[in-house]
Amino acid sequence: MTRPSLDLADDRLRRSAGASALIYVASFVLAAVLIGQPTVHGGQEGIEHSFVEGGLGRVFTGMYLLTFGFLLLLPTMVFLSGALGRRSPLGSWAAQTATAAGTAYVVVIVGVGFSAGAAALWALHQELDLPSVLSVNNVRNFAYFVATPFMGLYSIAIGVAAINDRRLTRWVGWGGVIAGTAFLLAVPAAAIGIQYAMPLWLLWWVGNGIVLLRHRPGADNFPAERSPLETSVRHD
Repeated sequence: MTRPSLDLADDRLRRSAGASALIYVASFVLAAVLIGQPTVHGGQEGIEHSFVEGGLGRVFTGMYLLTFGFLLLLPTMVFLSGALGRRSPLGSWAAQTATAAGTAYVVVIVGVGFSAGAAALWALHQELDLPSVLSVNNVRNFAYFVATPFMGLYSIAIGVAAINDRRLTRWVGWGGVIAGTAFLLAVPAAAIGIQYAMPLWLLWWVGNGIVLLRHRPGADNFPAERSPLETSVRHD
């Protein structure tokens, strides 16, 4: 018995993945409006603006929106990785690398960043002094920077898989390679206060979502094939 594989020709799954990507972007933007963009350059003023002036309910709502968005992003990443990388061992390797990088990215952001942010919020409302709260919240901030290389690796890997398959080559393919390179360069740029990774990441996912919603399977240059590295499960 062969395990079913993901395919861009599956309209229902492809459009669901595209819609999830757009909802992720919308959730992130709404959350940023509520609690602000993480940055190590905000200092105590940033903490006071986001956590004190924003109010407990507003901040928790923003964190929930972020978590919801990332929960939708992960299956979208998995769909792209499963639907691409079918033409050669290189493409399959790139697609599987993208799955690992995407998973690591979400784990770092949600598991490390959000946990530290919630702890900082709790500490602040327990009347802990602001310098201590700032130290805890900086774990959240730095989690975003630590996750940036995973953003770059995912984008480049899924881009290579798309280019190798000759499917979704423009935005997902070359767009992913170019954006991924920019994400890797964003790490040293963030150290001097230049932050562009997240806006570029969101813009790329808006494009990915639109591409998945509008993609026509007949536009592919070759019929879908199983990946050379894809394993099968057989039952006697």
